[in-house]
Amino acid sequence: MWRLVLGDRDVPEPADGPTNMALDRALLESMIGQKTPVLRLYRWAPATLSFGRNQPARGRYDESAAAARGIDFVRRPTGGQAVLHDDELTYAVAAPLAAIGKPRLAYRRINQALVVGLRSLGLEASVAGGADGARDGSADEEGGREAAVPPDWAAACFRRPERGEVVVRGRKLVGSAQRMERRAILQHGSILLGGSQAAAEELLAGAGILAGAGAGLAGQGAGRAEPEGAAAAAAGWTTVSQALGRRPGPDELVDAVVAGFGSALGISLAPSGLTPEEVAAAAGLRERFASRDWTWRR
Repeated sequence: MWRLVLGDRDVPEPADGPTNMALDRALLESMIGQKTPVLRLYRWAPATLSFGRNQPARGRYDESAAAARGIDFVRRPTGGQAVLHDDELTYAVAAPLAAIGKPRLAYRRINQALVVGLRSLGLEASVAGGADGARDGSADEEGGREAAVPPDWAAACFRRPERGEVVVRGRKLVGSAQRMERRAILQHGSILLGGSQAAAEELLAGAGILAGAGAGLAGQGAGRAEPEGAAAAAAGWTTVSQALGRRPGPDELVDAVVAGFGSALGISLAPSGLTPEEVAAAAGLRERFASRDWTWRR
């Protein structure tokens, strides 16, 4: 039996970046004592650009341009590269290794569960390059060490799919990252519902995003302009709405993901709130994830 956390009376939904990262980190810490695994599904407000734990970012992103577009910044507790969290459903799995397997196995199992759920919506979802492998920064080692940051530090997570990631017709739909500590694992990731990931690279210092980009996004949210025409063909990513040809209902994607985990992993998921201990731990961790010292630490 797994716990299914879709919201909690003590936590706003959708929540801001520091709150979401603090909650995911608190769930990882709660797993260290061999607790019941958790699947958490959530959303973000405001739109937030997240960095991988070890991704170089200080002085490399235009904070003023981001503020003009209503985009915040946060640094994740996991590896990987920049992701714009806006029009998406985010999943987080926190589990002891005994329940989900070591990092690479856990990565494969979780991604296969996502594929099963997405296929139930009618999407041609698959695992890039087969079911094996893990992307840079996704498979941590014992003690919480992460894979080295790729030389192309500025590359956005969704620029191109890597082996083992969830794709639709070769284009990346889900971007995930992972961390392991003391025989427990956290894997979380973005399932793109709509919008654009362009801001993840447009916000690089010197990119000049305000010259023409802002008008194209006016009234659509921080990154909600769908890629079209040549831009769509060039993009390494897609969205559920684009690939499906329609926007799923509010609960449709959630229900599909939950069913996919149940079917692929052979588990039951019981709706659950956060425990008082998890809420308290997240409240303490939020200060860290909201601090400039953490966000811009490198």
